[in-house]
Amino acid sequence: DPDRHRVVHRFVSALGAVPVAIDPASHDRLVAVTSHLPHALANLLLNQAGAARVDGHEPLSNAGGSLRDMTRIAGANPRIWVDIFLENREALGAALAEHRRRLEQVEAALAAGDAGFLAKWIGEASANRRRLLETAYEDPGALQRLRVHVPDRPGVIAGIAQALGAERINIADFDLQHLSSERGGTVTILVAGEQEAARAAEILEAQGYGVVVAPVLEES
Repeated sequence: DPDRHRVVHRFVSALGAVPVAIDPASHDRLVAVTSHLPHALANLLLNQAGAARVDGHEPLSNAGGSLRDMTRIAGANPRIWVDIFLENREALGAALAEHRRRLEQVEAALAAGDAGFLAKWIGEASANRRRLLETAYEDPGALQRLRVHVPDRPGVIAGIAQALGAERINIADFDLQHLSSERGGTVTILVAGEQEAARAAEILEAQGYGVVVAPVLEES
């Protein structure tokens, strides 16, 4: 119904969002790749690590940030996600098949010692990550990452945000990786621009924090 479409289009636009008209089948294929496949792979990775034993050692007790980052969405509510997987089984199955094909390419490159393929593969991922960041940030190439080691105590995160806000430094993004109550954790802060990142680091270092600054997108 064109009239209803216009009403919904105006409503979504008024909310500040960008409406996109798409047919149901295309929608299912898109969300299979961008949402449902990541959930499936997060479950797979965490279950694989959870079931593994390496010379009596449990991988999960030795897990670093990579596994945490890759599996943040694992174990989502099964009452919701079983239905999602089954309702979109055809598109998700096709996405898994394509994923399997790409895994086999990487497996073959490892077996052959094909460094050229692996370098090209990583480079392609870097370019695609830039494209992904461009959907959220005006200039992802300007983003700087500050890693700040923090203790596990009340008020630390608020204090960091207040200190940067008082100096008019905008936090583009923010993440906390908790290690333990004894070791504290790492706060990751994204700031646009090298000068702003340097100012932010100086402010936090003056408060006694250790800060490491690096560009979000490493140039090849």
